Formats: sequence, C-alpha cells, structure tokens
Amino acid sequence: MKMPPTHPTSPTRWAPACWDDIVGNRQLKKFFRNLASIIREEYRRTGKISKRTLYTLLLTGVSRSGKTSMLKFFVRCLTCQDLDAELNPCRYTCPACRHRPEIEGREGLFTATTTGSGEVPVDLKIIDCGRVNTPSEFGKEISTIELFPDVLQIVFLDEVHRLTRNGADEMLLKLIEDSESLFVLATAHPEGLETMVRNRTVELPTELPGEVEFVTWIVSRCLEFGIACEDEAVIELATRSNRVPGMALRTLAVAATNPQGLTPDVVSDFS
Repeated sequence: MKMPPTHPTSPTRWAPACWDDIVGNRQLKKFFRNLASIIREEYRRTGKISKRTLYTLLLTGVSRSGKTSMLKFFVRCLTCQDLDAELNPCRYTCPACRHRPEIEGREGLFTATTTGSGEVPVDLKIIDCGRVNTPSEFGKEISTIELFPDVLQIVFLDEVHRLTRNGADEMLLKLIEDSESLFVLATAHPEGLETMVRNRTVELPTELPGEVEFVTWIVSRCLEFGIACEDEAVIELATRSNRVPGMALRTLAVAATNPQGLTPDVVSDFS
C-alpha cells in the first residue's frame, strides 16, 4: 500500500528527525547525544562553553555511512529551542530549527551562525577539503575562523585526508593544537592522515546496522516518502547497498519516481 509522503524533501536529502532515525552508528550516536547534553547543561548553568567539551574528533567510515549527517543533527540538538525529554529536536517549529541548517546543502553551510533564545549559540564552519588544492587555499579557509565570546565554534573538515596529499597537514596540526574550537574531522581514508594528526584526535568509527535493523529502516523511509515497496525489493536493496544508508537513499530517490515504487527491477537497475 502506498502511503502519503510526510517528509519535506527528497530521499537524497533526507535527514534524521530524531535519534531513533539514525540507523547503525550506536557508539557514535551515544557519544554525540551525551556531548550535546553536557554542552547544553553547562551553557544553561554558566552561560559559557566548557573547555572540557572542545574535542578534536575524527569520524571514520565508508562514504555515505552517516558522518556528515551525524554532525548536522548534533548541531540541531544544540540549537533547538524545543527539545523533548529524550533530547530530540522539534519538528521544525522553533525559530532555530526553522532555519534548517542541516538541509541547506554542504555549500550552504560553509559559514553559518545559529543562535537560540537560551540555547547554545553555535558558529559553524565547514571546510570541504576536497576543494582545497594548496596550503595557501587552506590558509584562506582557516583565516575566516573567528572566535566569539561564549559561542561554541565548531569546525568541520570533510575529506580531511586530502590535506595530506596537498601538503597542508602541518597547518592542520598547528590549527587543532592552538585553537579553542570543537574540531570534527571526517574521512573514509584515515590511513591517509599523518600520524601526528591522527594521534591528537578521538577517533570514532561509523558502524553499519544489522540486517534486520536496516531492512526496518528502509521500510520506514518508504512510508515516510510515500513509496510503495515489495518485501523482496527491500531485502535486495539492503544487500546491494551493503547496509550503507546513503547508498540505499539513492535508490529510494529513483523508486520515488516509479509508479510501482521500490521493485526488484528498480533495485537491480539502480543499486
């Protein structure tokens, strides 16, 4: 049975609405949920950002396994003005969440300051290291990072391993040693990082979901987007996508345009 869609965007731009929407990544989810709770509690109590929360994190794992989406969801949980008791953000009803930074696209997030009334003020800087070709280009990117009093500065460096091959790893090392920011580095190739950089991070690998968990997640996304689905096709998609959420979402985007929805043929042709 085909259900009416409930999500405001396409499957390729899907973002979790609550912690339970995040499939797999059990330890990663636990870490960021606890960190968001600590930062919010400390800020409400003191009006300041605790230095003990200014980690340098290294998120590792295969492409499309949830590294960037986890960071974006974490930011929402920091700035949302109407979290529930389980630390889930609102359904885009509060002023901070209506800004919706997590679905504006990677390019739209290179610099975004989000503040909420009584919530944690966040200044977010995202650097796509795949677009940085020289140390001077990296220098220009990091020169725009500004520290504001009592504002949580988050610097997210995607595909950070590319800085090593472009000769900018020494600048990165100095940056994370000297700055008072929360640094989140992400890469599918941690072996490409300099050892000195890697040794100064807390490394958090993504975890793929189990088969039953992933099949359930696919069915939930089909219901959310109003996509009819066949049991055989769902199981086949879970297998062909290697249980990587982002890869399954690409096929669901195709299924959303198919009158029959997610069928074995769609999975076979587009997975």
